[in-house]
Amino acid sequence: MLAAGCGGDNGAAPTAATTGSPTTAATRSQANLTATGSIPDVDGYERSVAEKVVAPAGLDIATSLFRKKGTTDVAARLEVRVYKDEATAKSDMAAQALGWKSPPPGLFGSNITNNDSAPLMAFAEATAYRAQAADAQGNRVYTDVYRVGRVIVVQHVLSKSDPEATVLRKAVSDAVQGKVG
Repeated sequence: MLAAGCGGDNGAAPTAATTGSPTTAATRSQANLTATGSIPDVDGYERSVAEKVVAPAGLDIATSLFRKKGTTDVAARLEVRVYKDEATAKSDMAAQALGWKSPPPGLFGSNITNNDSAPLMAFAEATAYRAQAADAQGNRVYTDVYRVGRVIVVQHVLSKSDPEATVLRKAVSDAVQGKVG
């Protein structure tokens, strides 16, 4: 579904936005989270059934795909990673952000370079990338990696348009924050 590529490394460090740590009440509200239960519905988008991913002990991972209703032009892949505690999520955040800067070759089709982009706000930590070049269909992949308490979210949006991608990036992240924040 996300056929556009991302990859490569332009040597720049990941960009992170820091807006403060989650409150104690927010951390307590995450006590019973599951990865599949943390994947939200997003108004205006069709969502696939959340699929659990095999993960090491202490880590719960699920993915889902989103497509704008009535079109095939805008899509997203969401991965929710629920860690055993916030400290473990914090320690893995930098590795996740760096890893998605240069994902495995061919993961989304062709191999193109990701550039740093403006991260989503309102998260304890957030990093964003935008594929430098569009694929043969004119699509780019926009990747966001952000943390809310003991949850790290990796979302990829496929779009031909920066404004359309921004709308979906924000809609998905707001819906996730409503579920896990």
